[in-house]
Amino acid sequence: MDPRQRISNHKYISRISFDKIVIITTHVVSDVEFIAREVIMLKKGVISDSGSPYELTQKIEGQVWQTVVAAEEVQAMQEKFRVVKIQNGEQGVILRILSDVQPTEDSVTVVPSLEDYYLYVFGDILWSVKATMLKYEVKKDHEIWDLSCILCVNMLAIYEFFF
Repeated sequence: MDPRQRISNHKYISRISFDKIVIITTHVVSDVEFIAREVIMLKKGVISDSGSPYELTQKIEGQVWQTVVAAEEVQAMQEKFRVVKIQNGEQGVILRILSDVQPTEDSVTVVPSLEDYYLYVFGDILWSVKATMLKYEVKKDHEIWDLSCILCVNMLAIYEFFF
């Protein structure tokens, strides 16, 4: 969906969810962040965590960093850290990184998002798959993993990783 359609859907779901439970499926974690009141995260069919989006994101406070690097440094940073977002900026390439330690001297902590927490929780699986793909040079058209989440807007959102 384009951004206008997503906003329209968010408004509609928020409006109708006051007196009923609404279930949707999405791979867009940011859609859940602004609609769900409660999130339940499943890992291989087992509840791994639950709480409001705010409660969950607070668990990784101080572990989400932003730094600016030269374009030629991006690959090295990706090999060393969990880079979850790459964006071109005026002063270089802006990286959003999940890390227990400060990635570079210039890195600053940023407010965590639900997507950051999702990647933090499922990162061991996702980065393991990425490493396996790189190691064995799996063809890009092969689907190795499928991420899926179910959103019950009135009460909860459920994320599950199917392997």
